[in-house]
Order: sequence, then C-alpha cells, then structure tokens
Amino acid sequence: MKPAKSISISLLLSLFAVGCDETQHPSGVADRSSPSGFAVVAAASAPTPVPIFIQFDDLNPCSGLVHTMTFTGTAWIQELDGRVVIREQRTITTSSGFEGRGTDTFVDNGNIQTFRLDDMLTNESGDRIRAHGLMVFDLSTLTVHVEKFAVTCVGR
Repeated sequence: MKPAKSISISLLLSLFAVGCDETQHPSGVADRSSPSGFAVVAAASAPTPVPIFIQFDDLNPCSGLVHTMTFTGTAWIQELDGRVVIREQRTITTSSGFEGRGTDTFVDNGNIQTFRLDDMLTNESGDRIRAHGLMVFDLSTLTVHVEKFAVTCVGR
C-alpha cells in the first residue's frame, strides 16, 4: 500500500466534493476580538460527512504479491475559525483476504499542515498488515518537516 499517495487522493476528493464554508465557527474557540476583553465562544456547525470509496492495486507486504485494496468510509470535513480539519474513518478490504479499519486526520491551520494515518488489517491466518504515517508541512517555507510512512507485515 502507498498510504501517502492513496490517502492524499481521498483527502483531495473530499475537499473538492464539499469545500469549506467560511461562515462556520468553531465550538469552544474564544473570539479574542471581544471589546470587553472576555472571550466569546462561537457556535460551530457540524462537520460535513463525505463518503469515501477508493480502489487501487498495491504490493501486499506479507506475500510480496500485488493485491487490490478497497477503502470505504466517511470523511468529516469542518472549517474551524480558518482552520480546516478532516477526519476519516474507513473499512479496508483486499483481494488477498485482508480486512480491517483505518483512520486519518488532516489539519491545516494556515501555517502548518499535519496529516496522520493509522490502518490495521488481518486475514484468516492471523497475518496482520499495519500502515501508519505522519507528515508535517510548513506552508510559509514550503518545507516538509516530518515525513514518515510505513506499511509492514507484522505477522501473527
């Protein structure tokens, strides 16, 4: 599995499908522009759910053979006071008999973009595949500060 490429596609599709409404306000975020000097808490609208379906061929790290991976689930997209937050939960199946779940989060605060991913799959024999990753991107310098992704067969 190529988590960085495949998950980035799902995030982009989610953003293109919904976009972000600039009129939304975060729940529990203080409005520092209050003339009284006291924080005013703005109400938030609910995150917008977007269905996910992604299918691609990739290498099974346990067998070394190519298998088809299918992701289905939901992305919840929300703009919070100028920050974009996307949370995804998905079910993952493969043509080689693995099944499992995964989650990821993407946060863009206007300065830094952070992406985290964690997937775990098992098959009937008890073999497990784990995909996990972290990417931190600085928008002001266009620099990747952290890029760690791994897909491993963790055995039984």
